[in-house]
Amino acid sequence: MKQEQQQQHTENNYTELSKPELLIKFVEQDPSCAEVLELTQEGKKLTPQDPSLAEKISSVLIANPKDYYGNAYVTDELKKHAKITANTNSFANIIDFVSNAPFYFFCFKFLGNFPAVILGLLIDVGVLSFSNITASTVANRTKKNRGWANIGIFGMVSISILKTLVSGIGVELLNNPTGIQQQTVDYLVAEQRVKVEDLNNSDTSKYEEAEQKCQQGTQDLQKMTEGDRNYDALYQDVHGLWSERNKDWSNAPKGQKIPLCIEAKILEQQHYAVYEDAKETLDQKLSIRAQRGNDLAFLRDEFPELYEFHFDEEGNLRSAVTQVSMATRSFFSKLLNGEFADLGLGLFFFSLSVISSAAAVFITIKYANREDVLKSRDEDFARQRDIELEEIYHQLLARDKEV
Repeated sequence: MKQEQQQQHTENNYTELSKPELLIKFVEQDPSCAEVLELTQEGKKLTPQDPSLAEKISSVLIANPKDYYGNAYVTDELKKHAKITANTNSFANIIDFVSNAPFYFFCFKFLGNFPAVILGLLIDVGVLSFSNITASTVANRTKKNRGWANIGIFGMVSISILKTLVSGIGVELLNNPTGIQQQTVDYLVAEQRVKVEDLNNSDTSKYEEAEQKCQQGTQDLQKMTEGDRNYDALYQDVHGLWSERNKDWSNAPKGQKIPLCIEAKILEQQHYAVYEDAKETLDQKLSIRAQRGNDLAFLRDEFPELYEFHFDEEGNLRSAVTQVSMATRSFFSKLLNGEFADLGLGLFFFSLSVISSAAAVFITIKYANREDVLKSRDEDFARQRDIELEEIYHQLLARDKEV
């Protein structure tokens, strides 16, 4: 009872105080104003401190909660949720920063390891900084800049998707070099198969033309009788002389006229002979591959020129572009085929990136539409606050003059 009376007495005293006196009481009792109060009592001036190098670096890598609200109206609860939102974005961005690093390194590896590290790090830091900027742009949504904030949402979602896709590839590049080698061999062998099949689909215009002439001549012969005076001449043009029925026309001198149907048959045999020979040779090599059990050694022995073009003496891929391309094929082919066990760390970081990025996007958008966040950037509220503070300031000046 006594405590309640004291509390009631204190409240009554506060009610009797003027606005300047209430402000002074607030400053004296608020822990966050302790430093300001101490400096004022010592007669020192408040001077803004320049951020240190560590703080500048930290501001690039880690989202600053102060960028997620204004200064018109800020409560402790708002600060708490701004910190949660900023930390969620920072966590998602750092996960992508780590998993994307190998991808950027391999993109510039052709310049040498040291330049690749420097350029890759610059790109990675730039993407991280851009992610933080888009997140703060979304969080700074007001009635007057909705279009600007919507652009921020688009940028935030787009960069999050891009970083997530690259995260799986980056970990695959770092964690699965042997698998990338195997993927490259599979791709090169499949490419050889495609080239062989292309022989079967190569230019057949000469054969088709000869075949059409053969069919047309045969149809014309069927319309004639053996007594027709043009029958024998046409028969010779289409099938040749009866005495030449067993002749080998394949070695006929260039310029010698060959019966139409025989020429069509020779062109067909020549066309498919190349394909059949290439197919048989490739099948023989693939049977050797099955027996060897070492695809890299198989490629080196059976396709030496292809091996030397793509691999060095130690079996490493020469081109970083090929490494990135094969890592992309390897990761997403396994992902789409449901081969999750073979993805290992790549799947872990990819899933972590998906979850953290999605959470960061949705939390930031939801946070930006909160009433207290919008109020913290309310210009009308800030203007009214400044007017009242100005009045209090003048009242304090007037009181000091009276004293």
